[in-house]
Amino acid sequence: MMPIVIGPADVFVVDGNSWTQSRNGATPLPQNVLHLLDAPVSLRFYDEAEGGIGMTRMLEPDHLRRVDAHCHEGSTTWLLYWEGPHDLLEGHAPEETAERLKEYGRGRRVAGCKVITLTLLPVGTWAAYEAMRQTVNQMLRMSPSSYADVLVDPGADPLVGDPAAPFQGIYYSPVDRVHLTDAGSLRVATLVVAQNRPP
Repeated sequence: MMPIVIGPADVFVVDGNSWTQSRNGATPLPQNVLHLLDAPVSLRFYDEAEGGIGMTRMLEPDHLRRVDAHCHEGSTTWLLYWEGPHDLLEGHAPEETAERLKEYGRGRRVAGCKVITLTLLPVGTWAAYEAMRQTVNQMLRMSPSSYADVLVDPGADPLVGDPAAPFQGIYYSPVDRVHLTDAGSLRVATLVVAQNRPP
């Protein structure tokens, strides 16, 4: 996995579902990532994410053209994408969802972006989801360099990735038990930036 280094002529793009956005008053994940990376003020930022979006929509040609158009707008274009739950909710098998997530990453790398993606978090309101997300995450951890430049694994994190952890209310909004609080958003952003540390 390569380090995430953002220069003054670079571009940062985000795509995916509402995990990347502000919900219930929390700071959006991309803003926390860019702050922790000390991104230059000249950085151009594009938010192509949509609440409720799934891989079906993300893989539509019109959506891909809009995302891919950013891939050559700077010296380097970093693309962070995060999805999975909505694809499962639409009825796709976990194996299919994992492959669709990989397909998206491979395509954006071909388009010229440096790709960052994340494993799936637990969702407290959907009982059948946990086993499915574990399968998706296991598949995403297999050969990540084939579809991403950076794979971040919040799904394995003991603070935000464990549905049985006693401090879930700290990191997940008590309003819906799905979206991250400020603490949760900052925790995931810290995991993203931790990719820059040497092993």
